[in-house]
Parts: sequence; structure tokens; C-alpha cells
Amino acid sequence: MSAISASKERYEPVLKPPLVALLQALCTVVPLTLALMLLSSSSLFSSVTVELGLQHYAERRPAWLNWLPEQLPMPLNTAVNMGYILCGIYWCFFIAEANRMGFVKCREAFLFYVFNIMSCVYGFVQGYRIIVQSHASAVMDQWYTLPFFMLVFVTLRSFRKGWSTLPFVVLMFASVVSYSLTLLTNVGFEIALGCHILVAVTEAVLMLLRYPSEDSQLYFILGALSCAGFVGLKLLDLELPKFHWFFTYISGHFLSKISDILQIHFTNEFFFAMIFSVHVGEADFSSFKLKSG
Repeated sequence: MSAISASKERYEPVLKPPLVALLQALCTVVPLTLALMLLSSSSLFSSVTVELGLQHYAERRPAWLNWLPEQLPMPLNTAVNMGYILCGIYWCFFIAEANRMGFVKCREAFLFYVFNIMSCVYGFVQGYRIIVQSHASAVMDQWYTLPFFMLVFVTLRSFRKGWSTLPFVVLMFASVVSYSLTLLTNVGFEIALGCHILVAVTEAVLMLLRYPSEDSQLYFILGALSCAGFVGLKLLDLELPKFHWFFTYISGHFLSKISDILQIHFTNEFFFAMIFSVHVGEADFSSFKLKSG
């Protein structure tokens, strides 16, 4: 019996139909998203300092795109958000197939679905902010980033320690509440985001130390570089045009979003590699990647 057949037999008794995990994920993401939307639009966070207006972005629409509506002054910064949606959809289909074949258990599929459905929603949230430039959309954009990063920590923790509903709920709730730091200081979001990135990276390192493999090491490095690009290019958005006019069209903000999408993709790859390191084995990982490809 092959390693793949053995692993499938080992996991099939605990599997549920892929649709169940997807519906559970939707029932998790939709209420969270609606709650954040309502709170972002309320007066609760009206005092939060956010960046509004084109002066905070380096991108300027080239003359040959002047036929676009006035509501699209930054075409690339708007269009790039489709990448989040496409990446999320791709991984949802990928995990559905992996779950169907028995390589991913239902609870692991649930975590993948939550992460990638949030990626899709994140694309819409950021696109809406770029277009409307309202205070509520800016708050929502910032706020949604935090539980998105917390999911990385929660997912890896569940791989390492096993699934438990209570820690999942508590950690996600703590992540959402951490945005209240913005009510205390103008750099509250930056502090909260930095802490989220730190705990996610720390948990990834702990997983690597416990379950080292070439695939997981590669995707960790690529994900870390993408994260650095996401943060660094965003901070340099208004500085890069001082070096070359090129960055007024292909801006640092746009490139940071490309890095962010790559970060999401490599995080999924890291998750997937870790599942096989923990539960199945690297031989099965390579076999499944070849078969699914």
C-alpha cells in the first residue's frame, strides 16, 4: 500500500464533506465582517486618526487613462485588490480538493477557508477604501487587517497543539478588541499590527523548529520577505517618487499590495506544507502537489 493510500485511509474516518467546512467558515467570517462594518460606521471610532485623500498616496493617473471615471484616480491601487480575491478563491478550490481527497481534515479545511474567505473580503474592503476615501472605510480597512494576521497564529497553533474552540474564539476576540488602542494613541493601529505580526512570525518559527522541512523553510522565507515588502514599500510610498517619476505610476503602495498578496499565497503554502510535516509526511506532500498540479 502506498504512503498516499495509507494517509487517506488514516484520515477519511474523521472527514466531513468539504461543503460543511466551507459553510462553517462562512458562518464565522460573515458575522465578524458585518460586526466590524457596523462598528466602523458608528461614532465609536470617529476620533481615530486615519489617512484620507490622494495626498497620502504617490500614484497619479497617467494621461492616457483620463477616460476612466473620476472615482478612479488611482487605477492600479484599485485594480490590485482583485489579487486578494483571486488568491482567496484559488486556495478555497485547492483546499476543497485536498479535503475531498483526504489530505486535509475538516477542521484544517475550516481554518484555510476562514483565512481565504477573509482574503476575498479584504480585497473588497481595500478597494472600497481606495475609491470612496471615507473615514469609515479607512477604519474598516485597518481593523480587518488585525484578525487576518491573528488567523496565521491561530492556525499554526492549532497545528501544533490541536484544535480547541475556546482559544480560537478568545484569540480572535482579543485581536478585534486590540483595535481599541487607536482610541488611546495615534499610533494604536501600528502598535497592534506590529504585535500581531510578531506573534504570527514567532509561532511560525516555533513550528519550523518542531517540524523542519525544506518546503516549510522555503515558504517561511518567501512569506517573511513578502511581509517585509508589504510593510516597507507602504512606508516608502511617498518617498520613492523622489528618486524616479516611475513610482508615481507604479507606486510603493501598489507594490506593497503585490507583496501582501504574495504573503497570503506563501502563508497558505506554509500552512499546507506544515499539515504534511505534522500529520502525513513530506513524501505525500510532494505526491499531492504533483497530482493536483
